Amino acid sequence: MIYLSSKVGNKLFVIGFLLVIVLFLYIALPFIFMGSPTPIFQIYNNDVKSHEVTVEVFDQHNKSIINEAYNLEYEGDFSQVRPLSL
Repeated sequence: MIYLSSKVGNKLFVIGFLLVIVLFLYIALPFIFMGSPTPIFQIYNNDVKSHEVTVEVFDQHNKSIINEAYNLEYEGDFSQVRPLSL
């Protein structure tokens, strides 16, 4: 069995704790100061009749990430939240 001295164990604990704090701040601070990410797209129907709209969004490798059809009523709107992976 390997035993760590209390000084080495304390240093590892402090380093781990600081790493968790840095990762939390790296992930959380943008949301705190800038709010939630903007939608990947928004659709507004300013017409007096309903419309069916098909939206297809591609990533940088030309791979389809969203391919959906939406039915927008009179003066309706729709927005798709940006996935965190983007």
